[in-house]
Amino acid sequence: MKIPNVNIFLTFLFIGFHYCFSQSCGIKNLNHSEKIELTNFYESFKASIISSDKSSLSKLIQFPFNCDYCENSRKPYVKVSRKKFDVDYFNIFYDQKLIEALNEGENFENVIVFNEDNSGICHIELRYVSRESSAQSEGQQHFFSIEKIKNKYYITSAWTVP
Repeated sequence: MKIPNVNIFLTFLFIGFHYCFSQSCGIKNLNHSEKIELTNFYESFKASIISSDKSSLSKLIQFPFNCDYCENSRKPYVKVSRKKFDVDYFNIFYDQKLIEALNEGENFENVIVFNEDNSGICHIELRYVSRESSAQSEGQQHFFSIEKIKNKYYITSAWTVP
């Protein structure tokens, strides 16, 4: 009588371990060439930010891109064209907190995050803390969504939490 209970227990234990440890979204799930491409993207991004090279930075962005914190507006986000980027919105990439993190040698794995949505699609974001939490504020993180388009990684949106 106890044998079936042990089998049921072991079956659920196996399923639980399989579910917990079989993530399909993450750096470990990228093939070797994708890891190199993503690392190259990050290094190019880092170099363009640290050197304030707007031209190099613009080559890493898919225009137009959506930005939820680019402008005080009633719209949920602003569509940033190349022209708007060149005139006004390139500044969102030169946040002092981002520059400090990159200058301090922030590790690739600490900045690039992978998130799987409910439909199983893996999303890649570049993340940094733009405002530390305190007694007066819960803090804030900024994200740049990254997508692979025609075998190259690009920033496709900018957003913030909270």
